[in-house]
Amino acid sequence: MEIQFDPSLDKLASFIRRVLPSGNGLSEVLRLQVDYKDPGGVARNMDMLVNVPTSMTTAQLIAVVRESLHPGSTLSAIGSLDCGRPIYIAPGFLEECMAEQGLPIPTDVNTAMDSCGLRLLSLEEIRQIRKEKQTHEQEL
Repeated sequence: MEIQFDPSLDKLASFIRRVLPSGNGLSEVLRLQVDYKDPGGVARNMDMLVNVPTSMTTAQLIAVVRESLHPGSTLSAIGSLDCGRPIYIAPGFLEECMAEQGLPIPTDVNTAMDSCGLRLLSLEEIRQIRKEKQTHEQEL
């Protein structure tokens, strides 16, 4: 599957963040890469901008993304393009990707993920990363 990125969404996200900085206490915009299978079982991906209220949980974000897909589609993974890490990976998705590439599948995928430093992000972590980045930028 070829991953398509929409550069115009980077510009739009940047504009929204300038107009409504995440420090406004109400919400923030996240730049996401979403992998899914369409109703016909074809693997697809798309860029998304999602408005995330400060009260939203990671589970609620996953539900919002899932609901935004075409009916009959299956969510495979959500990645944060802002942080470069996954937020959600569906059970069996990594194994499927490895099999498609002819790679050996570890007996315990979770342990393999841990050993290579692949940890799922929560919204709380994303907020903390952004806060630290904002503080660092203000110090410069």
